[in-house]
Order: sequence, then C-alpha cells, then structure tokens
Amino acid sequence: MSMINPETTRQGMVSGYRRMFWGVLLMLFHINIGPIQVLPKSLGYIIIASGIGCIKRAADTRVLGRASLAVVWCVTVSLMDFAQPFVGDVFAISRPVALLTSGVTAGIVMVLFYDIFRASARLLRDADAVLAADTDRCTRTFLVLHTIVSLGSLACIAIPNTLLMIAVAIIGLLVQIWLAAVFAGLKRRYAVEGVENEDPPEEES
Repeated sequence: MSMINPETTRQGMVSGYRRMFWGVLLMLFHINIGPIQVLPKSLGYIIIASGIGCIKRAADTRVLGRASLAVVWCVTVSLMDFAQPFVGDVFAISRPVALLTSGVTAGIVMVLFYDIFRASARLLRDADAVLAADTDRCTRTFLVLHTIVSLGSLACIAIPNTLLMIAVAIIGLLVQIWLAAVFAGLKRRYAVEGVENEDPPEEES
C-alpha cells in the first residue's frame, strides 16, 4: 500500500484552492464584444474542475465525486450559453423551459459549492478544528446567499424588471467575491502550513 507524502498532499491542496480562487474570479468578469463573450463563464468552471481534481488526488478522497459531476453540468450549460451567438436559434428556448433550466442549474451549482465546502471542512477537522468550524459556517452562509440569488434570478426570468435585475446582479457579484475570498483563505492555510513545516536554517558554528 502506497504512503501519501504529506508535502505532496499540501502542495496539491494549495494548487486546488488556488485554481478554485481563479476560477471564481474569472466568472466575475463578463467581457463581451457585442454578443460574444471574451471571457466565458465556462472557462471559470473548467478551472474550478481542475482544482477539484487536484484536491481529490492530493487528499485521496471520494468526497468530491458529486462535485466533479456537478461541475461538468455547469461547464456544459455555460458552453451552450457561450455558443448561442454563433448558432442562432439552435439553443433558443421558451420562457418556461428557461425557468426550468435555470432552476436546475442553480440547484446543481449549489451542490457543487456545498460539496466543496463540506469536503474542505472534513479534511480540516483533524488538523485545524477552528478553520473547519469556520468552513462549516461558510457552507451555511453560501446556502442562504445562493438561494437568495437563485430565487432573484428566476424572478427576473419570470417577470423582467430592470431594478430587480440590477439588484440580483450586484448580490451575485458580492457572493462570487466572497467565494473567491474563502478559497484564497483555504489556500493560504495550506501554504502557511508548508512554511511552518520547513526545517529551520542551521546556525553557523
């Protein structure tokens, strides 16, 4: 049975959370040239998927298996959204179908980040109980914030309203900034652990 190198595990965790940070950050920037997305949301999800893979390999855990499936759905839906200007009416859908698709996607995004938080707290429980508890609180906070944004987004589809759309967009932006900050904090925790575990320099005699 192969032994897991603690330093390899730590580096994998740092890399995983770093990629999640950048993935969420990229999804903040919607740079468009006309109807064409220069930075599609799918790119952010692909980077997040790469981060999930790093953590799964580093921690030798199956906890993120459902998150791996959820991110595939997110990449697929966001790629269809990116392709819309190029294919015309191929992906055109009615308002009821748009509501259903948006609702399902919102639920899957909730599963994605919920599982990431849950796995993070579980992996930290033995090494850093305080941060594990903080991560559990982040899980509950995310569920509340994501539910608010999701319901607001569905309301915008059902009853288009400019003020509501602006409010939902601002709240969604703040939630993504908060997510990026959480992943940056988790990355920093493992990076600091590596610095603390380094051998001190030998004193000259």
